[in-house]
Amino acid sequence: MFVPVPDARRAPRALHRLLAALAIVATAACATTVPGEGDGVQGAGGSRPNAARAIPPSPRPAVPPAPPVGNPTPSPMPAPAQVQPQITSAALGPPAASTNQVVTPGQVATPPATTEGAPADFAAAPAVQAKIAALLPLSGANAEIGTALLDAMNLALADARGGIPVDFLPRDTGGTPEGARAAAQSAIEAGATLLVGPLFGAEIPAVADLARAARVPVLGLTNNAAAASPGVFVLGMLPKTQVERSVGFARGKGARRFALVAPNDDYGRLVEDAYRRAVTAGGGQVAVVERHGGDVPGISAAVKRIAAAIERIDALLIAGNGDTLLLAASFVPYFDIDAREKHIMVATVAWDDPRLAREVALFGAHMAAPLTKRREDFARRYRESFGRDAPLLASLGYDAAALAIAALREAGDGALGPVLANPGGFEGYEGIFRLLPDGTNVRQLPILQFQRGGPRIVDEAAE
Repeated sequence: MFVPVPDARRAPRALHRLLAALAIVATAACATTVPGEGDGVQGAGGSRPNAARAIPPSPRPAVPPAPPVGNPTPSPMPAPAQVQPQITSAALGPPAASTNQVVTPGQVATPPATTEGAPADFAAAPAVQAKIAALLPLSGANAEIGTALLDAMNLALADARGGIPVDFLPRDTGGTPEGARAAAQSAIEAGATLLVGPLFGAEIPAVADLARAARVPVLGLTNNAAAASPGVFVLGMLPKTQVERSVGFARGKGARRFALVAPNDDYGRLVEDAYRRAVTAGGGQVAVVERHGGDVPGISAAVKRIAAAIERIDALLIAGNGDTLLLAASFVPYFDIDAREKHIMVATVAWDDPRLAREVALFGAHMAAPLTKRREDFARRYRESFGRDAPLLASLGYDAAALAIAALREAGDGALGPVLANPGGFEGYEGIFRLLPDGTNVRQLPILQFQRGGPRIVDEAAE
């Protein structure tokens, strides 16, 4: 069953306070103004379907070694609107005046002067020169998402309001293992204290050995659980977590006999394994499993066979990426499977694909995902700061950078590993999450129901 994350308020006060100041929504001052665990990144699409939270990417050409320190960000980054974090917890006291700084590679963020009324924790930051490397695909087929992740990380850096000097070191991986290794080597030689990225699961093994030898932790942006190891954390939402949360909710509603429709690929196998384990652990039974090749005839036939056995099914999980999931969902009402009578669930690495909310065939279905008000706030802030909509995974990039800054600040001259694996957990735009000592993560996910007017939370994440 789903493992709840302990209340983030039990985290060390200094770390929780800084992360809250970074991740809680900021509003503009004086302005009017969303591969399985096997080998990829969470998102939409077939070949590239993330913080906080899929299918192997297509082969890409190798890229030249990472650029030296001081190169500009991949596109000129407009300065975010002056913002002032709104801290809702009374324990944090009144927020300090805005002192946002947009830091480009090679530039050091200078701590602001202490503001009267600011929490003492912020005023007493340790004098540590922190170097955070961002290992991202800034060229090649995935340059667009890499650039967006870097923009989101810069936004987190601007929100940090000083504290410790931060040298931000973007490095281009090109989306390949070779490029990731070269990028990590360059960053480590430049004195990186912590690596954020790379993005794809296949890139992480190329980085892990270098990082481990240098005793530099890695915050990978993939949802590839196989890439995790002690000191090498994966921040993406694991398919296993989504499945366990969904099954737990269905069991709470009385479902006992379960069915699954999933693609016949690595992601589908991961989902089926997690599904069987979760259903069995909850005292249920997997009655029917149908796999398909991703084509229309195959998906239609799979759903038709489920419909033929519907009388002995209480709950149905439809899994897939954005395209295969939408196709499968369209056949559910066609074959007279009624979401009002049967508990329909959705599992997808493309959980923030806007097409899902518009698919009438999914109305009444449930999904475990961090599509919360806080995430909507991030989308608004990103749009106001950069003049375009935040693409998939951008909020995970913000959370990763915010966590990196907060952890470096809390650790000071000490080890980062124990701080990152803090059992109290953390809270960001992608919700509450906890990094485990083995490098994987658990997340608190609300249950959403698709309906007219947009998804609605029907069961909050467990505290």
